[in-house]
Amino acid sequence: MFKVIRKTPLPFLKKKEVWFADKPGLSGFLNSFYMTPKVTKSILGYIKAPYFTKVIDLSAFDEVSLLASFEKNNTYKIKRAQREGVLFELEESLDLYIEYYNDFASSKNLKKIGSELKEFKNNLLVTKAVYENENLVMHSYLFDDEAKRAVLFHSSSLFRNEHDSKKRSLIGRANRFLHYQDMLYFLKRNYSIYDLGGYAYDTKDPQRVSINEFKDSFHGQLKRENNYYPIWKYFYDKLKGLI
Repeated sequence: MFKVIRKTPLPFLKKKEVWFADKPGLSGFLNSFYMTPKVTKSILGYIKAPYFTKVIDLSAFDEVSLLASFEKNNTYKIKRAQREGVLFELEESLDLYIEYYNDFASSKNLKKIGSELKEFKNNLLVTKAVYENENLVMHSYLFDDEAKRAVLFHSSSLFRNEHDSKKRSLIGRANRFLHYQDMLYFLKRNYSIYDLGGYAYDTKDPQRVSINEFKDSFHGQLKRENNYYPIWKYFYDKLKGLI
């Protein structure tokens, strides 16, 4: 479990974001947001927000059996990326990662990130797939040694800015390769849960369907989990919507 303190819309109240706790604490219902706790039941003072995600039990595999557990086409693309010379590296510069992600966000009209990412300090990991000294793909993770869980936080690449179809295909293979290498990294740290960072259950949106299919290619288990928010946030969001 780890905690991050953030600002809230209420100037007199700080938001405490708690990740991977056993359950929400009764004393924190005014300002504590519990992300992915182990509990699933309703808790007095909190709004339960269910969501779906895809998780892989790393403890069931070694390096060879993990790769073999993926869909065959996925395994082929990962092996091809390895043969082509794509490399796995850790990115130590958070500023560089923020810049890279924001270039990606611009290409997809997504919200950009900033220095708030630094609030996660020792519980944030950035990995990258590198080819001929070029960063093809970057991933960020939130992780916790106690919970033995790693959650994909962001995934970014600039393939939309690439006009060469062969390069775009290489980036796609590098992304799959990077997921596999990320799993191996956490497997070596004796982590048991690799979380692919959400799943758009029962969606009809073509883009989200495509993302789901990508995550399905790694197999794993579809799970329904919950975040817990202070009850005031429910009424604040309703009021904000009316205004």
